[in-house]
Amino acid sequence: MTAITPTVKLTERFIEGLKNYNVTYDEIIKGNWKYCGGRSGCHLNYFKVSCKNDDLPKQQDKCICGHAISENCYITNDEFILVLGSCCIKKFLPKTKSSRTCEKCGDPHKNRKVNRCNKCRSGGSSRTSSEFIKPIKISDELASFLEKEMGFEMARTDITHDINAYIRTHNLQDPDNGRKINPDTKLASLLKLGPEDELNYFNLQRFLKIHYVNKN
Repeated sequence: MTAITPTVKLTERFIEGLKNYNVTYDEIIKGNWKYCGGRSGCHLNYFKVSCKNDDLPKQQDKCICGHAISENCYITNDEFILVLGSCCIKKFLPKTKSSRTCEKCGDPHKNRKVNRCNKCRSGGSSRTSSEFIKPIKISDELASFLEKEMGFEMARTDITHDINAYIRTHNLQDPDNGRKINPDTKLASLLKLGPEDELNYFNLQRFLKIHYVNKN
């Protein structure tokens, strides 16, 4: 018989609590149950995408392990949904490399201790720097999106900053892959995204370019 390789480390209290739901330990460690979002914040956005045909489970005040919880998170086997708290849900979240976004150019970078990428911290090339900080006229559609007046001019760094603020405010950053952006209808319409387009922090500027009216 092939040995089972655990994919998550579970507490004894959690394993004991599974019995109340007729779920076995083997089902969990085989990976049959996976994270599928939650009731609030970025967890809710993920639930709407991964379980768009399902209703939100009833609010629970205790995790399977017995701990009191305020935030309800979910795992599913594609048939049933179980409610967990933040105390246990981390064991089911896919492990991804963390990154942050440069506050100047908007590009992702790996050093989470600083706000700017290596290129911007070192100054970069004079051409690139002037290109991004020089105000340019933006399209009327982008001006409306950013709540600016028609004919408004902005530096690309400021445009990126405002778009990133919109992404954060509306919880559009993918909870499992921090580099990926799950655009809402408004942002997808602005960037003219097609059904096959995948938006992330690496290609965001490519989609924004259509709204730069003059690039001298």
